[in-house]
Amino acid sequence: MLHGFLIATLENYLATSFIKTVLADDELIFKQAIRDGKVKDSKFKIEDLPEWKNILKDKVKQSLEEMSFHNIETVMPLYRNVLNCTLPENLNWLINAVKTRHDCAHRAGYTVEGQKLSISKENIFELIEQLNTFSKCIEDQVNVNPQYT
Repeated sequence: MLHGFLIATLENYLATSFIKTVLADDELIFKQAIRDGKVKDSKFKIEDLPEWKNILKDKVKQSLEEMSFHNIETVMPLYRNVLNCTLPENLNWLINAVKTRHDCAHRAGYTVEGQKLSISKENIFELIEQLNTFSKCIEDQVNVNPQYT
């Protein structure tokens, strides 16, 4: 359970930090909009043009809030390409930790192959250290108080 809560906490941090940072800056809203398949082909009526920035912001916000931030292979490119974050090259430990969380949450602690997972106290302490280091790497670059406004 603790492993799952740790990964869920990271997912929440990644989501709130990214969303708040993007929505606070018109340039980042536009940058995200042109990369977002749900938003990039949006059309505006002539009568909406005076409010196009607010409409675009709302569309980006809705799309981001519907996104699942536990797919690390999808989320990390957002941080790299939209927020220009430099992230560690090797995130296999994180991908594996998310997979383990998935096995715990959806398979009662068993892998797809039916193997029972074993998560020790040492594994938890190591994960906490890795998550702290990873989060600090992002926080130092994004520098946002992750609360919705």
